[in-house]
Amino acid sequence: MKCCTQLRSLQLSLIEISFDNVSLLFGTPESWINLHTLKLRRCSIGSDGAQVLSRMLEHCKKLRNLDLSDNFIGDRGAIAIAEALKDHTNLLELDMSHNDIASEGVTALSQVIKCNHLQHIGLSSRKSFPISLVDVMCGDSLHTLCLSDNKLGVDGMASLSVGLEKCKQLVKLDIYYNNIGTRGLVFLEEGLQHCTNLQELNLRGNNIRSDGVAHISAIMKYCRYLRHLDISFNIIGIDGAAVLVSGWQYKSMLTLNLLRCLDNPHHSALRNGSPCCSSCDHLLELYYNNDYVTISRMPKLVSSHYCDINKY
Repeated sequence: MKCCTQLRSLQLSLIEISFDNVSLLFGTPESWINLHTLKLRRCSIGSDGAQVLSRMLEHCKKLRNLDLSDNFIGDRGAIAIAEALKDHTNLLELDMSHNDIASEGVTALSQVIKCNHLQHIGLSSRKSFPISLVDVMCGDSLHTLCLSDNKLGVDGMASLSVGLEKCKQLVKLDIYYNNIGTRGLVFLEEGLQHCTNLQELNLRGNNIRSDGVAHISAIMKYCRYLRHLDISFNIIGIDGAAVLVSGWQYKSMLTLNLLRCLDNPHHSALRNGSPCCSSCDHLLELYYNNDYVTISRMPKLVSSHYCDINKY
């Protein structure tokens, strides 16, 4: 790759790259000075490969998009990448998700985030995320934020709520599997009042019960452009599901995922068609099979407005 000094974009995602090949590809740093986009998702780079890659990234001052997710780079690799990017100011997208990055790695990467006007941040890790750094992830240029599976809990939501006040342009928020519960939802609701442009919200598997439905409904009203809402694997019950379905009257949502949200999936309310809000502009269809429930909004097919409940 020594002759590729004019290369702007390199995408090798889902291709396993050994340490030797990382050295072969990126062993000549000056060949990459004009690179704008580098996507190496799930390439098995590892911590040692990240060390080699970091030496190349030091020279990529024009880099805008970097995706190194699913590469097992750990804290050591994350710290090396962060050190390489410390003087970069053009970065717009950074995805380091699913790399077993813990507190030290996140702390190093937070310095990169502070120095750039990032539009996309991905830092899902399955490790305990430093609560004090949650609000650092937020900025006025942020469009997408993924902090899923980070054990954020209630304290993490309190910190995120403060940060979200700056995120006027936020379009997508993924915080699934963080065990936030209803108390965490209270903080999330407060923060999302400022994110009226939000279109996608993923709350999957957050130990939310029926007493949290009111807060989800409030979020649906604040975020008037919300199109996709995932609250699967939260036992909100049939009454909670009914409240959320009725809340669709406030917007033209496309999908509402209620997978495994019902405490009793064979509830009689699901067995017959039920009236939908008269102001609804589309036909709603609800499909369920045992404990699986998902709702999708279909194009308007008939002049009347109703919910058609189908079992399969």
